[in-house]
Amino acid sequence: MTHKEFNRLAGERAVIWVDPARVPLHSGSKWPVYRKRMLRLRRYVPLAFANLARPALKAREPFFIPGDAFRPGQPVVDTPRYRKVADFISHRDTPTDSLWYRDLMRELETQGVAWHKKIAMRSEAEILDFLEGYVGGLMDSLRAHGFSSNESRYESSALICRDGSLTKTGSGNHRFNMCHALNVTPFPLRIVGAHRDWFTDNGGSDDSTLDALLARIQEVGAQHR
Repeated sequence: MTHKEFNRLAGERAVIWVDPARVPLHSGSKWPVYRKRMLRLRRYVPLAFANLARPALKAREPFFIPGDAFRPGQPVVDTPRYRKVADFISHRDTPTDSLWYRDLMRELETQGVAWHKKIAMRSEAEILDFLEGYVGGLMDSLRAHGFSSNESRYESSALICRDGSLTKTGSGNHRFNMCHALNVTPFPLRIVGAHRDWFTDNGGSDDSTLDALLARIQEVGAQHR
């Protein structure tokens, strides 16, 4: 079963609600097999030709990830995004003392514009407005009301490791890190893949039904609340 096929068939049943603090790792890409194949392909063909193969390789991404392609990642609390978020929380009332402010100001001074996704900041005033209004406002809302799926869809994703633990992948990282650092729970994660041996070591097989797999995924969610 491919990654794409699983997402289509599972829909919202692949979403689990967890305590972010119980998701210890971050693996980056939610396409580990694709990533491995691309790295191998780029050893033999120019980048322009390798890029032409991207859609086909992504379409072949399996839901069950072989052990040699599975990357458990690094501790969430050691990632640059988490450190920046946690530091901003400690400087909520003095944003100019925060690491996030210093990073944006450095980018502004060296490049003439600082970016957060598609938000362009061309002055210190715009940076402060972003930090105090957008970042601070989002943090205050999460702290007061928790995560609301009405404000953001389930873009945050995760993979199931061999031992049944979770590793964060894909997008939605700032909200995830904010909830992790603020102890806001529960938080939704969409399961987009799993270590092959997690399923087979616990009695799963190629003949198992989608419902059986989804039931197991919800069990993983229950263990991370």
